[in-house]
Amino acid sequence: MKNVLCIKWGNKFSAGYVNRLYSMVERHLSLSHRFVCLTEDTTGLNSEIETKPLLRKDLKHSYTKFELFEKKLHDITGQILFLDLDVVINNSIDDLFLFEPKSEFVSVKDWAFPDRCLNASIMRMNGNFDYIIEEFYRLRTSGQLMESREYDDYLGSFDKVTYVLPDMPPLIFYGDQEWTTYQLTRQKAKITWYPENWLKSYKFGYDMSTKIVVFHGSPKPHEVNDKWVREYWK
Repeated sequence: MKNVLCIKWGNKFSAGYVNRLYSMVERHLSLSHRFVCLTEDTTGLNSEIETKPLLRKDLKHSYTKFELFEKKLHDITGQILFLDLDVVINNSIDDLFLFEPKSEFVSVKDWAFPDRCLNASIMRMNGNFDYIIEEFYRLRTSGQLMESREYDDYLGSFDKVTYVLPDMPPLIFYGDQEWTTYQLTRQKAKITWYPENWLKSYKFGYDMSTKIVVFHGSPKPHEVNDKWVREYWK
């Protein structure tokens, strides 16, 4: 089974973002699939969207993505293609499933820090990666993984959570994708990278042949007036 998953937590994104993502996926994915939104609030979501509750009530913001790595995630089995809500799909995304079909973990390098971590806006997985979430809980519960908060420009509050693992030198995880990359690397998991021209950043350069444009950070799709965004983001 091919599954497209997204996560809506809190009020950073409206239900309209989920509805638009669902609509874009339905237009641009011809392969048989299941679209599931993991959320604690289904208010305003299109009735055609399948929803499942978030299992870990203490995970917040981007760290809710760790639920993707649960050993058992509801009744979801098979390939999972995760898409962030702040993306615009321009062209067919069939290849995001068909590319390197035997690879267990496929993603894109972070545009700001390509040598440091993957960008968790788009990930495809088909395997057991529960150590990503289990190690997070083990170290946090034991007090080895220390939490701190920083100012989030987009949220306008001190809601950006970072984690520090004391070491020589200390390891700082600014978000879920740094932790995910760290754990994959420690376990010597192979990360397969999608072709660079398929998935692009709005801030770091894109063209209309790109399959998906990612609006990581600021601005978000509703904050720009580009004609192509109004045409495709619906």
